[in-house]
Amino acid sequence: MSVLRDGWFRVCTSGAATLAAFAFGCSSDETASSNDPRDAASDAREDATADPDTGPGDATADGADATDARTDEAAPDGTNDGFVPLFNGRDLTGFELAGIDASSVSVEDGIIEFTGFPNGYLYTTASYRNFVLRVDLRYVPPPAPDPSYNPNSGIFVYVTEPYEIWPRALEVQGLQGDMGDVFALPPPLDPLQDNLDRAALEIARRPIGEWNQFEITSNEGALDVRLNGTLINHCPATTELREGNIALESEAAPVEFRNILLKPLP
Repeated sequence: MSVLRDGWFRVCTSGAATLAAFAFGCSSDETASSNDPRDAASDAREDATADPDTGPGDATADGADATDARTDEAAPDGTNDGFVPLFNGRDLTGFELAGIDASSVSVEDGIIEFTGFPNGYLYTTASYRNFVLRVDLRYVPPPAPDPSYNPNSGIFVYVTEPYEIWPRALEVQGLQGDMGDVFALPPPLDPLQDNLDRAALEIARRPIGEWNQFEITSNEGALDVRLNGTLINHCPATTELREGNIALESEAAPVEFRNILLKPLP
């Protein structure tokens, strides 16, 4: 999720710096353009998901060859260390939809696939407080190489009713350029100060078309965020949010999720 939704203004403070970001929704004419990622999502997804345990080869945002050392998959094996699957790999049992319907989401080969349109999210029916959450996220590449393509999604924790667009929650940003940033939803913001390490993010983040593994540790409202095993953010418990549903966001870009595992903590 971007920091401005439908004309909203959001300010996120990281360390001593204050960052202000704007994002505006596209008109129906704009989203129907020939460069819309939806136009090629089916073909790109077929290539990207042919083998869910390997990356899609050279399908990256800038057309560069992705078959380098960073193509090692972010697929955790949590079966022996207390992790349990939230997603059964077959259907959406245990989840509900908000803002979208079945036409916007599907399950194939152990992967949840979102079209990205309209905006919405998939949330767990169960509520969680202290935990370690692991989620793999991958964006479908655009129909043609585009270095400016910055697809958007996110992972919500502490989601509370009503389940509307957008819910009251903390979001761990999935936006390609700002992965791991943490902010509160919706405006007006609660006091929130995270500590996104952008240098660590630049090293840890994998390109569009490859899987990125998020690991989010919740401890009484404080969040630690790891990306592909690297700690990139610590967000102190500065809001009253402590417990709620977990949600996967669909916003304006085809995105896929897999290996959704959770280990409860005391």
